[in-house]
Amino acid sequence: MCEGTRFQRVKKGGEQARNQYRYVKLHNNHKTIYVGDWNNEKSIPTIEDLEPRLYVADIKEIRTGTNCDFLKEYKKEFQQNHARFAFSLVGENDSLLNLVAPDQQSFNYWVINKFDADLE
Repeated sequence: MCEGTRFQRVKKGGEQARNQYRYVKLHNNHKTIYVGDWNNEKSIPTIEDLEPRLYVADIKEIRTGTNCDFLKEYKKEFQQNHARFAFSLVGENDSLLNLVAPDQQSFNYWVINKFDADLE
């Protein structure tokens, strides 16, 4: 998680935006998540290239799959094809960050490994 993950950006219609990514990294202190647009497929941004987006302590819940409200904005086909990798980091009253992981391993890193332990 500290190395970061590149998430494909998705257009409102549900199709993936070509060569447009959102890069998400957990700071080495494990207290802050940094996020930023990153369109270079061949390089990895440093933490200085990204903006602090949210504090891990502010995450109250993690919603996955069809429980993610943001999926309702997309077409049914997108929902069916991507729900298993979708997740929302939810704060006190609303979603703080909505993402669709590129694969099962990335999903597990962001949903199962770190946050389950921190939210208990």
